[in-house]
Amino acid sequence: MNLAVVNVLPIPIADGGLFLFLMYEKFRGRPPSIAFQNAAAMAGIALVAGLFLLTFYNDIARIFG
Repeated sequence: MNLAVVNVLPIPIADGGLFLFLMYEKFRGRPPSIAFQNAAAMAGIALVAGLFLLTFYNDIARIFG
């Protein structure tokens, strides 16, 4: 269940991000540019990596603090 919720989040590296790109194409009549899709994917990866690092930091601080 947890994986399903994370997969639907509207970040570009998950299926929710693909859904956002499809909705953009439906309303604008054209797909987003490849450069925008790449930038959005990098932002999504950075967001997930940041959340991973924050969680890791909190775990280490709880163990040693």
